[in-house]
Amino acid sequence: MKYKIIESGFSISLIEYVNEAIKICWTPIGGVSITIDKYRVPTYCQAMVTDNMSLKLPVERKFAID
Repeated sequence: MKYKIIESGFSISLIEYVNEAIKICWTPIGGVSITIDKYRVPTYCQAMVTDNMSLKLPVERKFAID
């Protein structure tokens, strides 16, 4: 199993990234996490898993934490 976290500064963008990942066999795990930094800027995160070890998230280089 492969595990990644997608993150975005905007909830609407996170929805788009998660939907893209779902289309290529990634599955969301749990709910969305939201953190707010000391400047009150939110970051939205969604954990994703897949059984296909060769898959990469379509947005992992720009928007995911490895």
